[in-house]
Amino acid sequence: MKAEKQNSRRQFIKQMGILGAVVGFPTIIPASALGRNGYVAPSNRITMATIGCGGMGTYNTGCFLGKSDVQFLAVCDVLKWTDKLGSWHTSTEGWEPLKNRIEEHYGKASGKKYTCDVYTDYRELLQRKDIDAVTIALPDHWHALVYTTAARSGKDVYGEKPLTRYIKEGRAVVNAVREYGRVWQTGSWQRSVGQYYKACGLVQNGAIGKVHTINVGIPKNPYMAAVPPEPIPEGFDWEFWQGPAARADFSIHRAFYTWRFNNAYSNGQISDWGAHNIDIAHWGMGYDKTKIGPKSVRPILEEMEWYEDGLFNQPKAIKIELIYPDGVKMYVSDSFNCGTEFIGEKGKIYVDRSSASFSPKSLERIEIPANGEHIYHSTDHYQNFIDCVKNRRRTITDVEIAHRTNTSCLLCEISYRIGRKIEWDAGKETFANNDTEAENYLMGAYHAPWVL
Repeated sequence: MKAEKQNSRRQFIKQMGILGAVVGFPTIIPASALGRNGYVAPSNRITMATIGCGGMGTYNTGCFLGKSDVQFLAVCDVLKWTDKLGSWHTSTEGWEPLKNRIEEHYGKASGKKYTCDVYTDYRELLQRKDIDAVTIALPDHWHALVYTTAARSGKDVYGEKPLTRYIKEGRAVVNAVREYGRVWQTGSWQRSVGQYYKACGLVQNGAIGKVHTINVGIPKNPYMAAVPPEPIPEGFDWEFWQGPAARADFSIHRAFYTWRFNNAYSNGQISDWGAHNIDIAHWGMGYDKTKIGPKSVRPILEEMEWYEDGLFNQPKAIKIELIYPDGVKMYVSDSFNCGTEFIGEKGKIYVDRSSASFSPKSLERIEIPANGEHIYHSTDHYQNFIDCVKNRRRTITDVEIAHRTNTSCLLCEISYRIGRKIEWDAGKETFANNDTEAENYLMGAYHAPWVL
């Protein structure tokens, strides 16, 4: 019976396109070494790999390592190791420390030497048929290329937010995930935290009446003056790191954590934190279910400021107004507290990573009705992904959700880059009134030979 169940599991995985002809069998860790609350047979484990071994890549891998039904086989990064990251980022980065951590974890569990394979080119790793899923954490300008390749390679993906650098890239990722039947989880983990679940559940179920305004707070973008070129760290492929982006001289502040403040690779806090807090706004309003987006976006120019030219080229102060088809106005600003506030006819709810606050206080005692508006419930973002890899259901932050959230973030950027109001058709994913100036921002140019 046990053998029959295991064979059935393997046959199911083959049918779903996860497992093909095995290339290089992984080291098998005894079930007793990895099991928690009972053994997990090797045939029931999800084999994983990490692409991008920086701060979030290492953190996400650590969260998956604690799962008894997961086994890591490989890591991939263009950097071997460095701790020379300056004051912005205190952790080490690169494939070597993460490889060592994985090997130590499984070696200690089994009492035997364990080998984690290393790649510097993600395309080689994704060719392996014995890897079921990947966790990917890369600079935004790489997301679309790696995410679509992973989907076409038959891998399920835990991918970091924001989904992509450009809106058209986001639709390409959604299409690839759907076409190849992959399970996708976005690293917008706030959806798996209790106070966000309660806040959004109460809003969806009318606890504060009809919502008319949402305030979304993000941190301020920092400033960095232009710096001279620096020596490239040993063991770091700077050419590959730049990939589809325009070529530039190496600087520690252009790479690693602070790449997000350089427009060639990201668009700063509007997507970095907007991908979290706008996402919660969409969740609370149920926009996931209706698949709507803002119909207009405008920068409030009198409250916008810009830094002088420097290495970082994001706004000094931001305030944007988004109006949705239901009449709700959303304001995104770095002058608000970093969180999401829903304001309705009967009260308001503010939620951030530390807590939720309610006005009037009586709202705090209200529970989400069991027979009310359904809201997806997850208490562990990583386990939600693993469970969905097994049952092939959609995760709490599916790829379409990530794309809709990121579209709102990127529309904010487009509006302040061109300095005026823009009109958006969310169904067609294009601008109204033949706005060719705005259309130019839907997709960026790729550096040869990279193409999407």
